[in-house]
Amino acid sequence: MPQPLVLLSVPGLRSSDLAAMPNLSRLVAGGDRATLVPSFPCVTWPVQANMLTGLLPREHGVVANGFYWRDRHEVEMWTAWNDKIQQPQIWDLLHRRDPAITSAVWFPMLSKGCGADYVCMPAPIHNPDGSESLWCYTKPTELYGTLRDTLGHFPLMNFWGPMANIQSTAWIADSAAWAMRSYQPSFFYIYLPHLDYAAQRTGPDSPPAQKAVQE
Repeated sequence: MPQPLVLLSVPGLRSSDLAAMPNLSRLVAGGDRATLVPSFPCVTWPVQANMLTGLLPREHGVVANGFYWRDRHEVEMWTAWNDKIQQPQIWDLLHRRDPAITSAVWFPMLSKGCGADYVCMPAPIHNPDGSESLWCYTKPTELYGTLRDTLGHFPLMNFWGPMANIQSTAWIADSAAWAMRSYQPSFFYIYLPHLDYAAQRTGPDSPPAQKAVQE
């Protein structure tokens, strides 16, 4: 059985921020540290695809946070299906190496329909009257019902935009911990979002952004 590996993706986290994060500081102290040089464009989907494939946008095909399909003359935004990534991803490579190696992916975009064994990401239901119902895409399908009953609905309104805050990250962390205990995947990729939004709103050194770091 391989030693489990967890990859935490925390956009907006800087080396200097670790001084206010004792738990992460202890983790970093036990390993190596390197500088991440982002590709262009430095936005969510391309950078996450870089991390999942080990390749650049010109190779994996994800060049923006949305797509224009030339053959259909359609714009697609935030649907998040995995077919946009045109190269094998880390869970595909792990399965090729050993089918018994399991993977989980929690909340990076473009995860719907991916080859990971366990998946959770936001997928609100858009109702005919224009309203929206909270829900998440999960693999297995029934997983979100269990998470909802255990933790409550995922707070989508706190995931991105002007109301983004620690509540979304806390739910993601709690549900990921539940999944780790329940499924024990060999590899777990977890996206924790709220630092990024705090820094974008008021600047990375602003009091609100530093409060988000301390949270």
